[in-house]
Amino acid sequence: NCLELSCQEIIDRCTSAGLKYIDPHFKQELKIFRYADKMWFPLCLKRPDMIWEDKEVKLFDSISPGDINQGNLGDCWLLGMIGALAEYPETTKSFFDIKKSSPAIGMYAVRLFDMGRPVWYYLDDLLPLTRGSEGKLAFLHSKQAELWPSLLEKASARKYGAYAYLDAANHTI
Repeated sequence: NCLELSCQEIIDRCTSAGLKYIDPHFKQELKIFRYADKMWFPLCLKRPDMIWEDKEVKLFDSISPGDINQGNLGDCWLLGMIGALAEYPETTKSFFDIKKSSPAIGMYAVRLFDMGRPVWYYLDDLLPLTRGSEGKLAFLHSKQAELWPSLLEKASARKYGAYAYLDAANHTI
């Protein structure tokens, strides 16, 4: 049961079985991207190596506020926070635990704060894309092949239960 394993046990099991990690706490289904009377365009999920096939994907390269695109989700409030955080690259990096992450299996340890207390989330690297021939990243992402902005947004979506709950037009939070 993945819910009761330590990070290292998850990494070891996935590596030995040749599997990629899937976060058991945040099941991304298409219904995640719909709420009330609003429905976003159809989405699909892909891993970074399938998104940036011609580039080397990194967690960080050059952290800068100018590297971030909001995408199609109305979470400009979160974009503003992440952009301000990006003014301080070393602080931005501190939100990730490299030792408890494994790019090889697609697992990243991301820290957020809840009422001033740190909470670690162990996320997979499946990211939402628009459907169609273009298959562009649907939500917050880096202009480069960097994962940190998408993973910070995904950790926030997991914290609140869905990407839809990050949209400023959703007044149910």
